[in-house]
Amino acid sequence: MTQTLIRIRYHGAMSDIIKTRLSNSFLIGEIFGMLAFGAVIDRLGRRTGVVWATIFLVLGVILATAAHGTPAQG
Repeated sequence: MTQTLIRIRYHGAMSDIIKTRLSNSFLIGEIFGMLAFGAVIDRLGRRTGVVWATIFLVLGVILATAAHGTPAQG
């Protein structure tokens, strides 16, 4: 779904290499997130883990919203 939004937003300005790197970074982030928050949830409880995951999610959304650059390649 992200690839579709990027294609619409940047109108083909992103190369296949950058799209692949972006997809891979999402996958790696998901894996590390599952491992890290799985450990937190096991040790501190489900509610605490969900609260911390939500805090990191909001922080990530804020950083993504505040980020800007001139070219699509960064």
